[in-house]
Amino acid sequence: MTRSFFLKWFVIALSARLVLLTALFLSAQKHFPERFEGVAFVQNDCQYFLDPVDMYFERGQLELEARKGIPFAGRMPGYSAPYFLLRLVFEREAALNLLMILQILLSAAAVVAIAWLASQWFSGKYVFAGVFILMLFSFHLFVFDFFTLAESLSVSAFCFFLYFIHCFCLSQKKSHLVWAGFFMAWLIFLRPFAAALLILIPAFLMTEYLRKRISFIQVIKSGLIFILPVLVFDLAWVYRNFNALGKFIPLETSITESYGERGAYRTSAVAIRRLIFSWGGETGEFYSGSEAEWFHYTPLSEADLYEFKPHVFNASFTKDSLLTLKKIFNMSIDSTLNGNKLDSLNKLAASIAYRWAEEYKSKNKIRYYVLNPLKRFKNLLSSNATMLIPFPAFSQMNLTEKGIKVFSMLLYYLITLSGMAGTWCYLVAHRFKNPATAIAALAPWVLIAAIVIASDIMQFRYILAATPVWIVFSVYFAELLLKRLRRNPSL
Repeated sequence: MTRSFFLKWFVIALSARLVLLTALFLSAQKHFPERFEGVAFVQNDCQYFLDPVDMYFERGQLELEARKGIPFAGRMPGYSAPYFLLRLVFEREAALNLLMILQILLSAAAVVAIAWLASQWFSGKYVFAGVFILMLFSFHLFVFDFFTLAESLSVSAFCFFLYFIHCFCLSQKKSHLVWAGFFMAWLIFLRPFAAALLILIPAFLMTEYLRKRISFIQVIKSGLIFILPVLVFDLAWVYRNFNALGKFIPLETSITESYGERGAYRTSAVAIRRLIFSWGGETGEFYSGSEAEWFHYTPLSEADLYEFKPHVFNASFTKDSLLTLKKIFNMSIDSTLNGNKLDSLNKLAASIAYRWAEEYKSKNKIRYYVLNPLKRFKNLLSSNATMLIPFPAFSQMNLTEKGIKVFSMLLYYLITLSGMAGTWCYLVAHRFKNPATAIAALAPWVLIAAIVIASDIMQFRYILAATPVWIVFSVYFAELLLKRLRRNPSL
C-alpha cells in the first residue's frame, strides 16, 4: 500500500468516522451526561483498566482504589499502558481525551488497512469499497472508539497484525514479522484469550515451508522473531508481578484474588458460576432474569417464584436445595456478621456449589460436553451486539435512535452469518493457497472455540476483533453470489 493511497483513504475514513461518532456522542451526552469525562464515555470496567494507573500516580503503585496497599494484577496492561504513557505528561481528563483520540485514529487506519487487504486477497470491482463502507457503518464496531474499554484498540491491533502478516508473505522481511508480533502481543495484552491465535502462526510457517518458500531453519527463526515481542512484553509483566506479589503471574490473577473475598467475585461466587455453568445456565449476574442474578440479587421472599429449566435438577439437588444454597451464599456478605462467620459461610457455599457442579457434570455428560458448548456457541453469536450503544430503553428512543438500533442489529447478523459462510467457502476452495488469507479466515473460529471452551460468560464483544474478518468474507461471499448470478442469470 503506497503512502499516498493510505493518506487519501485515511482522511476519508477519519472524516466519516468523526461524523458518525459525533452523532452518537451527542445522543449519549444527552442521555448519560454523568458518564462523560471530556469526550470519553466511562464504562464500569474503567475502574479495573485505567483507575489503577491513576492510583499509581497518587500512591506509587498499581492498585484498586477500594483495595489500598494491595498490588493489582487482575487485568493485563494492554489498555492501561498507553494511558500510563499519557499520564506521564497529562492529568487524568486530558490523558483520557488523548486516549480516545488515539483509538479513533487507529480505528480509521485499521479501516483502510483491512479494506486494502481484502482488495489484495480477492478480485472484484467492489471489494475495497464494500469492506470500507461496512467497516465504517458497523455501529456495533465503531461505538467503542470513545469508550474506556479495550475493544477499539483490540480490533485495530488485530487488523494491523493481519496487515503485517500479509506483508511478510509478500516480502519475507523480518521487520514485517516483528511488527506482526508486536500487534499480536498487544492484542493478547488487550484481550488475553487472543493468545489462542498463536496456534495459527506455526501452521502458517509450516505451510510456507511445505510450499518451499522458506527452509526449516527459517521456520524456526521466523517463529522466534514473531514470538519475541510477546515474550518481551510478558517477561516485563511477569517481572513486575513477581516484585509486587511475590509469585509467577504470566497473565492475570484469579478474579477472587483480584477483587477480594467480600465482593461479587468471592470464592463462593466463583463456585456458583461453576455450578450454573455445569447445567448450561447464564452465569452473568448482570443479565436480567439469569440464574446468576437470582443467586446474587433476588430477595429470598421472592426467590421461590423463579422458574428453573427442568434439566437443572437432573442430579442430586432440588429447587429447595438451591434455595438453601442461595441463603448461605447471600449471608456470606451480610454486613451484620463478623469476619470469621462470613469466611465460614463463604467456604460452605463454595464447597456445596463445587460438589454439586461435579455431580451434575458426572451425571449429565452429554449435556455438559456437547449440548452446553453448542448452547454457548449460539449465545455468543446471538448476544445483543447493540447493547452498549448509548441509547435509552427502546421504548424511550426517538425514531432516529430506533432506526439506528434496528439497522445496527440487522447489519451485525448479516455480517456475522455471511462472514461465517464466506470463511468456509474460502477454506474449502483454497485452503492455505494464500496463508495470510487462511489465517484471517481461521482466526474468528479459533477465538470462538477458545471462548466457548474457556469462558463462562458469552458476550459479542469478546469476538469483536473478528468483525473485520467477517466483513471481509461477507464481501467475498457476496462476490461469489454475484459471479454465480452472472453465469446463471436465470437463478
